[in-house]
Amino acid sequence: MHYKGSCKCNCWQVEVQLAEPLEGLNPRVCDCSYCQVNPSRILSDPNMSVVFIGDGVSIKQNGDQLANFYYCKGCSVLLAVGCNINGKLRGAVNSNLLQDVNQLGKPVQIQPRLLSADEKLERWNKLWGMLSGL
Repeated sequence: MHYKGSCKCNCWQVEVQLAEPLEGLNPRVCDCSYCQVNPSRILSDPNMSVVFIGDGVSIKQNGDQLANFYYCKGCSVLLAVGCNINGKLRGAVNSNLLQDVNQLGKPVQIQPRLLSADEKLERWNKLWGMLSGL
């Protein structure tokens, strides 16, 4: 399944390739203080491929400094969260970017702040897809 979207100012386009339709996926909402101030609904699947096309990204880190948060410099919208794992950029896309976001299942609350750094990396390696273009 192929889905498209963009940030608010259209500086960034996103193309997401998934093995299953959006209806079968539930975005995740983190309960940490950073994500509560910067709300998003994160979508990932280990077989997902996400291509970003655009220019002007700012990168921020949070908490344990393991993951990068990629934002559009034009409209400050979160594009994705990612981490280099085994030499590959793996990550999750902000599902609010997708044109078909309303097809997603009900959001699920997550608490990654309760995991150790090693547990986070292991979990992300199992859940996150491949990111490119950032």
